[in-house]
Amino acid sequence: AATAERLRGLDMLVLDALQYNTHPSHLSLGQALGWIEKLAPNKAVLTHMHVPLDYAVVMAETPDHVVPAYDGLVIEMPFESK
Repeated sequence: AATAERLRGLDMLVLDALQYNTHPSHLSLGQALGWIEKLAPNKAVLTHMHVPLDYAVVMAETPDHVVPAYDGLVIEMPFESK
């Protein structure tokens, strides 16, 4: 719980969403969306989606701040050193 609280409100959260059904070693789409709701990032990117998860369908099924990744996606973020 303490770790989750520290992660709340991230600029970006990237996590996997393999398929609609649960899987022993990956998040399902529903589980990923649950974590996104709990952690409330400004943006979230879903990765490692298996064939049944169609890009356009996932875009339509998810909130505006959640997007599915795609092959060749480059995420650029500003980096400030300490």
